[in-house]
Amino acid sequence: MLSWKLMNATERACRNVCEGEEVAFHYNDTLSRFDRLRLWTEGFIAGWLQEEECRPLLGQINRFWRRKSR
Repeated sequence: MLSWKLMNATERACRNVCEGEEVAFHYNDTLSRFDRLRLWTEGFIAGWLQEEECRPLLGQINRFWRRKSR
């Protein structure tokens, strides 16, 4: 069970990076290493949670801190 979840999360992370590179190429932009890492992390989290769409990582961190500070 855990291996399937890990495989799905990794696959979603790689797909998220590839989609980000396609978008950057379309708009004649380049992705830095940090951008690729951010995209991979967002994709991995979305794949682990089995969500269809990726949420921005910084938005998730901000929501976490807001809930924690209440």
